Amino acid sequence: MTVVAGLSVRDPFLIPFDKKDLAESAKAQLSARDCSDHIALVRAYNGWKDAERQQSGHEYCWKNFLAAQTLKAIDSLRKQFFSLLKDTGMVDKPSENCNSRSILMRAVICA
Repeated sequence: MTVVAGLSVRDPFLIPFDKKDLAESAKAQLSARDCSDHIALVRAYNGWKDAERQQSGHEYCWKNFLAAQTLKAIDSLRKQFFSLLKDTGMVDKPSENCNSRSILMRAVICA
């Protein structure tokens, strides 16, 4: 759901003109050299959620050149998408636990 929500909003990765190399390096670390923007997005979001639980979401965004407002929008969309999937009977678990392949497959087919 994170990827779908992330594709529905602007890119959360900030690339300041004067710090382009640092920003690209931070994004590369999030993708773990997999060269995948989707993996980087999921890891950025998960890292931000962990940081938010520890009251350090702003610092996480600053360090990783991420837009906090965009991550909040992704979080909101994930909740909306989960609610829609739940209303259709495709999922019945809390959104944080919606990681099984069967649920993902049904959601992809539905999309």
